[in-house]
Amino acid sequence: MHKRVIINWELSLKCNLDCSFCSQQERRYDQKKELSEDDIYKIINNLPENSHVSFLWWETLLFKNIRNIFIALGERNITFEITTNGSLLKAFYKDLINYKHLTQINISIDGYGKVHDDSRGEKWLFDKIIEVIPLLQKSKDIHVSTVIIDMPDKDLVKIYKTLDSLWVTDHKLIYCMWFDDRDILESQKKIPELEIAKAGEISQEKIDRRAYFLQKFALLRKIQNKTRVSFEPTGIFGWEIYCKQISRQYRINELGELSICEFIKNSYTNIKDSSFQEALNDTAYRSMISLIENKFPLDICTYCCKNSKK
Repeated sequence: MHKRVIINWELSLKCNLDCSFCSQQERRYDQKKELSEDDIYKIINNLPENSHVSFLWWETLLFKNIRNIFIALGERNITFEITTNGSLLKAFYKDLINYKHLTQINISIDGYGKVHDDSRGEKWLFDKIIEVIPLLQKSKDIHVSTVIIDMPDKDLVKIYKTLDSLWVTDHKLIYCMWFDDRDILESQKKIPELEIAKAGEISQEKIDRRAYFLQKFALLRKIQNKTRVSFEPTGIFGWEIYCKQISRQYRINELGELSICEFIKNSYTNIKDSSFQEALNDTAYRSMISLIENKFPLDICTYCCKNSKK
């Protein structure tokens, strides 16, 4: 059996919420055209048979005719997962539980109750998510992620205990992605060809946030029960790291182009016009991957969720 090919696909830059800590705000406001449905089918037909597609960031369920796209993946026997803010799960859950190739649903919960709703800008969203999780769990693996910026211990414990009571598979704490202009400049000194999007701005300093994050992780580990507690990224521990995105996964942007990651804007062959393998063999793409591997970690990579311990 061939090794599974993991493809992270940014199907669209659309989102129905406007979270203050979103690290992708610059890209959202700089959105170009998006793919037509026909172009998406071309890409699906050009993916390797052993692909697993992860639809991430943004709000995948907003994409027009998304149900047809999920069906097309299933017809090619390609498994997939989605990452969602949860706002549309109630409207879609009857369809989602019947897609046998949908293996995992990743939901973002970034506060308890009204705190979560206020950060998202939608009333009763937390309650709606908690209500729909048991319906989805009949056939799907449910993972929840929580971005840690400023959260009282009692609220984090409430979130975890609620998820644990629902038998959620995994509760992942996310160290909010952040880098400044200095990090961008230092990274571009190492690789001048890099085009880098800015991350979202936050008020706390890196070192303060690191200690704060590790305290929250330790807190949940003490009470861990059925729901596994995990975290990203491992770079905050100062361990030797590698990039999962460039060494074990691939990425397709909202235009269908092979790309590096959500912050490096350089893009390459469009998968709708080429086989996936031909795109991977593109000289410019291979050269950039090699440069990043040789210079890794770049300054912008230290706190990215795609880094992992060697």
